[in-house]
Amino acid sequence: MSRHISFPRFLQHSTVVAGNDIFITFFFTLAVFLFIRLRRNPSYWLSIKTGVVIGMGLLSKYTMILIYPMLLSLLFFKKYQFKNLIFHLGIISLISMSLLGIWLVVANEMGLLDMQSERMVFHAGLEQDDGVPGLFNWWRMQYRLKALFIEIPSALGVYNIPLLLLGSLSLVRRRSQSDLFILLWITLVFVPIMLILPDNRYFMPAFPALAIAMAHGVRLIPSVIEPAVVLALLYSMSTLYLFVSL
Repeated sequence: MSRHISFPRFLQHSTVVAGNDIFITFFFTLAVFLFIRLRRNPSYWLSIKTGVVIGMGLLSKYTMILIYPMLLSLLFFKKYQFKNLIFHLGIISLISMSLLGIWLVVANEMGLLDMQSERMVFHAGLEQDDGVPGLFNWWRMQYRLKALFIEIPSALGVYNIPLLLLGSLSLVRRRSQSDLFILLWITLVFVPIMLILPDNRYFMPAFPALAIAMAHGVRLIPSVIEPAVVLALLYSMSTLYLFVSL
């Protein structure tokens, strides 16, 4: 029994099943945090750190590219900031793309780039099947429906869905800049992934935003804050136990 709950066993499952999605989630969230700080206090040092973080995320998984529209959306909440931060955006793009470029050169030398390109074309639905773009294949439609109604609720925890719905409604009703940004964060990750890679783990970069939305849902009913949090924690721990003990 001890081998089922040992830490190495947990690491084994986290690397095999979750892959590097936990890393891109970390880098994605950290990049958002750093860029928010950059908006408030622009500095070259913050630009460099943000560029390195995004570059590391791109090296973890190519879906990190979704961070770019996220950062641009942050600027358009205050239009004048785009002009003030354009040079910093250049630094961020140069550093992050340079790190990715180094990997692409190495991958090409190792013969990995062609294989990765084929997989990306397939996942993006750019291949043709009897004259029909792969993006609109029937099996892809079924896959998206399965992701929407089974895999994503399972990944979030069905017990958290009511809190998520309440929190999302609260964000929509309040419509402050921070609330709209959380909704935009979720949308900019979910929509592209739903179209091309609708597997529950690929949605993980949006999970921090979903957690914030759930927190808003809990706050709407102060009397159930502690029971709801404890119950969600117990459910998630039991799910983890079942997962690790497989």
